[in-house]
Amino acid sequence: MKNMKVLIFTEGGSQSGFGHISRCCSIYDELERRAISVKFIICGDKKHISETLKNRKYELYNWTELQNIKRINLKDMICIIDSYKASSAIYNYIANQSIKILCIDDYNRLNYPEGIVLNPSIYTDEHYYPENMNIKYLLGKEYIILRDAFYSRHTKIINKDVQKVLITLGGSDIRNLTPKIMDCLKVYPHISKNVVIGSGFNNINEIKQKCDCKTNLHYNLIDEDMKNFIDVSDIVITAAGQTVYELLSRRTPFIPIQVVDNQKYTTKGLIKFNLVNKILNWEKVDFEKDLMNEFNILMNYDERVALNKRYKTLIDTSGIKKIVTALLES
Repeated sequence: MKNMKVLIFTEGGSQSGFGHISRCCSIYDELERRAISVKFIICGDKKHISETLKNRKYELYNWTELQNIKRINLKDMICIIDSYKASSAIYNYIANQSIKILCIDDYNRLNYPEGIVLNPSIYTDEHYYPENMNIKYLLGKEYIILRDAFYSRHTKIINKDVQKVLITLGGSDIRNLTPKIMDCLKVYPHISKNVVIGSGFNNINEIKQKCDCKTNLHYNLIDEDMKNFIDVSDIVITAAGQTVYELLSRRTPFIPIQVVDNQKYTTKGLIKFNLVNKILNWEKVDFEKDLMNEFNILMNYDERVALNKRYKTLIDTSGIKKIVTALLES
């Protein structure tokens, strides 16, 4: 097993966000724990990538073009692909040239080549994956990808009164929502606001202008610090990406905002399992009004207790271990 080598092909940056890279980091870390040689090949802009990847090995290269991927030696490699850009031709080429391929999918985007197809979501109801003896499917909440800090089970204490709120809009806040949210919460001057600033934020000056004496800004949090802020928060306002699953694992009530189209299946799962009252959409004219309606609902202690109980057993915190075990099986 120690002689195995894994390449992770993905994409991301300050414009498109860091969601693909972030979840692939969890797979990277689990492979390293098993003494597997692993490296990222990332299609994206150089800015802020190093802050996201920290000490992990990576190369910036536009692998989503066929003439470029042909320059990479895939012989004896196990390959993981997490992409919205790569074509079927790219997937097929990588599958044909490598030992094995794992394709991370969110909405049945392509007809994938033989190998493993992973959809790590609480909602896969609308996706029809064709039966294929040469494809192993890893689908649903049993395979949720969590960062290392969120593996352990957690019993959250729900405070009677809301004292602390966390605002986290991902690595880049591509819709510039943080200042709007901070404005809305000014009607609660007694509540402490912890605001997470990702490495790709382009609106930091505007955010600083919205701060009051109860606002704290936190830059490029490491995973453990992010977990700790979630644990001490009474309510979290978040983009409806990977952070949603971390919040569920820590049993912290939250308000999700759909900021990109590919988050719609996560949000459908949240509604299906009655895990939130409503999904907010950043494009709606009444966004601020909807936000405050949901926030006022969560100010109610009994409402937060009820949500906390629903979160209890939903997330399988061993999902990443199951994924990597399936990948390394002969």
